Amino acid sequence: MTFIPETHSLLVSAAFLAAFALIALVTLWQVRDLAVYLWTASGLAGALYSTVSAGFPFGPLEELPLLAVLIGATTLASALFKVIAIRLLAGLDPHWRRYIAMWAVLAALCAITMAFGISVSSYISLVSIAIALLVGLFVRETYRLGREQSLGNAKLLAGLIGAQAVLLFVVGLFALVTGAGALPDPRSTVPLAMPVVFGMLSAANNGVFVALVLDVYVKRSREAKAEAIALESERSRLAERERLLADMHDGLGSQLASARIRVEKGQIDQSQIAELLRECMGDLHLLVDSMRDAGEGLPSALSDLRYRLDRRLAGVGPSLRWSVSLDELQPLPASTVLNLLRGVQEAINNALKHADATEICLEAHFTPSSGLELVIQDNGRGIGAEAHGGRGFAGMKRRAFDVGASHAIEARPGGGTRVSFNLPTRVIANQR
Repeated sequence: MTFIPETHSLLVSAAFLAAFALIALVTLWQVRDLAVYLWTASGLAGALYSTVSAGFPFGPLEELPLLAVLIGATTLASALFKVIAIRLLAGLDPHWRRYIAMWAVLAALCAITMAFGISVSSYISLVSIAIALLVGLFVRETYRLGREQSLGNAKLLAGLIGAQAVLLFVVGLFALVTGAGALPDPRSTVPLAMPVVFGMLSAANNGVFVALVLDVYVKRSREAKAEAIALESERSRLAERERLLADMHDGLGSQLASARIRVEKGQIDQSQIAELLRECMGDLHLLVDSMRDAGEGLPSALSDLRYRLDRRLAGVGPSLRWSVSLDELQPLPASTVLNLLRGVQEAINNALKHADATEICLEAHFTPSSGLELVIQDNGRGIGAEAHGGRGFAGMKRRAFDVGASHAIEARPGGGTRVSFNLPTRVIANQR
């Protein structure tokens, strides 16, 4: 078995403390957390304590009582650094004032003993006991973090450092009571295995701390992501509600309000009331269609619109011709479906009311190269230039703009009107 001087044993232990503290800092550098900096500072302070206790570079500590007091106070602060670090990791108030006051009281009490003639070696023993008690606070905070957040690494760290704190307390108390002395004797030797075991403990402490910090940050990241998803879901829900309310107000609400005014003024007969009610029902159906499952989307909504129009116009209106090819179209958002359907509905209503057409044709096609194209044509009397300023045409233009589609109203070759909506593939891709 290889033996080395006690002073060299402390130097080897100091090297382990400093090295593993710096390794932890480098490993967690991207975390940028004050807890990591405090933990590293605590390790470096422990390395300084061991180095000066070994007599380097100022000479034997027994001959330097003021330096012993300074080193003792620094080491007490390093123990509190660990307590504050773990509270910061747990997201708790670090209690800076409380711990600074605690450090000042303990450092003062230990220093006062020097005024009563206590030896430097006994002072170091007393400081070791105080450090063990402060580390007990660290163990308590760390175990509580592990229990409250279900972090096994926190409980493991509490167990590791707790066992070392108990050993430090027992050794310090034994040295203080027996007067055996806590400072190394340059003439004494110890097995090399002692500082090696100390280095292994230091590596374990720092390794578990690194794992704990990573666990805490992974947990925080997941919680932040879940909160962001919940907020986005709530925002989407509120936006959808506002959209539906606005559509009900602009569509169904507007129709009912105008119908009420006309009924109150006696400007409408029974057949016109029936027609208005059919339009209101159609508007309500349109809202329901737009809220269909995304897997059904625009094709099913157009199919339902055709079914209602066929029933409405059976035997009394122009013929309807439909050409729909949307097999490759991906599901669109409900708001996009609603805006497109309203545009189609407005174009068809205009053809029914004003064009005197005998045939209305709707074409809906999608190809990856040209995107989605909706075209409504009639063979009526055509469109005048003044019609472009009407509310219906303005509404179609606004709805096309809202979904990112191009929109055109033009004369149809051979007579009639042609209304078109084109939604490019790139816009569709961005909406999914």
